[in-house]
Amino acid sequence: MAAGLVFVKIVLLCTFATLTRTQSNRTVFSPSSSSGCTCDLTGNGCDVNCCCDPDCTSADQQAFTECKDTDTNRDDRVCLSNAALFTFRQNTQFKTETTGSGLFCIIRDNYESRNFYNDVQTASTSEEFSNLKSQSVSAVYDYRSEGTGQTTAASSYKVGDPVLLLFNNGAKGFLSFPKPLFGSECNDNNPAGYRKDNSTECTRSIPVLSSACNKTLPTISARSYYEGFTVAKNPGVLNNNSTNNSTSNSSSSASTPDFVPVVLKQPLKCTTYLGIPRDCPFSVPPYPTYNADNKTCNNVVLEVLYTVQYSNSSTDIVAVMVEFVLGSVASEMGLDLRQKVSISFSKAGSTDTTFQRSGNPGYIIGQPLVAGKLVTVDNKDAIFLSSDRNTWLTIINPSANGACNNSILRTSVTFGVDIRTGCSISFPQTLDGSQCKKLQEIVLNIMSGDLPTYVASFGNSDVNSVGDWVKILNSKPANEAEEGNGGCRNMILGLHIEVLFANFGFLANPQPKIVGVMFKYDDRKDVPYQCGGVQCQPGSSSVEQKVEVITSVGFVDVSDKPQAQIKPRPTFEAKASSDFFFPFL
Repeated sequence: MAAGLVFVKIVLLCTFATLTRTQSNRTVFSPSSSSGCTCDLTGNGCDVNCCCDPDCTSADQQAFTECKDTDTNRDDRVCLSNAALFTFRQNTQFKTETTGSGLFCIIRDNYESRNFYNDVQTASTSEEFSNLKSQSVSAVYDYRSEGTGQTTAASSYKVGDPVLLLFNNGAKGFLSFPKPLFGSECNDNNPAGYRKDNSTECTRSIPVLSSACNKTLPTISARSYYEGFTVAKNPGVLNNNSTNNSTSNSSSSASTPDFVPVVLKQPLKCTTYLGIPRDCPFSVPPYPTYNADNKTCNNVVLEVLYTVQYSNSSTDIVAVMVEFVLGSVASEMGLDLRQKVSISFSKAGSTDTTFQRSGNPGYIIGQPLVAGKLVTVDNKDAIFLSSDRNTWLTIINPSANGACNNSILRTSVTFGVDIRTGCSISFPQTLDGSQCKKLQEIVLNIMSGDLPTYVASFGNSDVNSVGDWVKILNSKPANEAEEGNGGCRNMILGLHIEVLFANFGFLANPQPKIVGVMFKYDDRKDVPYQCGGVQCQPGSSSVEQKVEVITSVGFVDVSDKPQAQIKPRPTFEAKASSDFFFPFL
């Protein structure tokens, strides 16, 4: 029996597909073609691991690790001898697996046609194509776009829907919210979501500043963020007024009550050369202008903040305001401009008394640490907490070129997120003791900023309950910097903020609580002036060297988890009568 099965297996593997020609000149494979050498894909060449390939020599087969020409069992209930599997080839891919627990197996199958697919004729007409498609039991992707037919727009905004715009030329669009896509480059194809407060920073690459510094580049011009379009109060009016607005002029489209203009919020902010924002001397932002003398582009948009108000009785948008922070950038050729865009939503007529917690009660990962300063009001201690949650506890945020010249813009410390930031400061080749001390003072101010003195233990700590706040352990070192060997000695260039937290409450729903905050300053080090090549030659004394200032934050889990305690096994106290072992004892 075993030898017979071996012979059948050899015949099957050596039999190729049998082809027949019908009257329609169509090639038809006979059912026996399923036993052909389906892995022989290379003519006049040996296919790797194809044991039935006649082009493979015995030497080639010795290098095979498996056989791709798998002959699938037609039925797992068919009787098959183990000898037939392991005597055909030395490195066969077959193995013995026991499946099922039946007492019988099929030794002869008298209905072999059930083991083959029925031949399907090729569709030559659209009716035959539809009939074949209707026989499919699998889901078919509908390629037709929803926009091909006439659809009815939604009558109201839903959370996350794009804020729709109507431009003066009749075009429809959405309020763009730039976000970094790959790396830090800004991607403007990102709509602002309805009632989704957000803030982001990204980089604008300007190849040639002198040619881009004009009104033709809308990304750096403030007017392009509020002129030339209006905001649809709801999606329905944009669809209903599409016919009228497409034929009306710009003034009539802007005056319709269904569309809200973007109002410029006063006063405008302009940054100084140190990055400090001040009130601008103008009420309407001018177009960017280029100063060829100092290679500077003025009135460039650095920050954009949209404030959107929605109705108290519906989801309609009733007012949109925008405010800017403008500044000047300098470059002889191109530069990477860092921009910040924010959007916030509020209910019309409501007072701005809302307070967003960082947890209730425990902190939520990614939320800013609640921090403030201890004050005394009416002979009672309390915590003064800023209304801007982005200014509670912050670390340095470098500018686009990595310099520390903008200490106002800082990054919030968020719970559970370890972070490291750095920026560079410059010092000249010729230094004296006073310059080193001044440089050290600048570094300490950059690292610490306007630091708070207390951090809330909980994400919802009350400012009147000082006991729910943790004092920041900050031993600010003295300024001992001095000049030496062409550089500065005893410089401190790093700060590490260590936050200890512990979970409390149920194990299934832990609530993180801050139990300690400490500022650790780096060890003092000498910062020598080093130059290379022609920069060390006489006449190059104005060359400055850059030194990195580092600030980092780390969170440490000091939770005290409960330990399971098992009571000792109880003592078995057996009592029996005095003659229990009678007559043995």
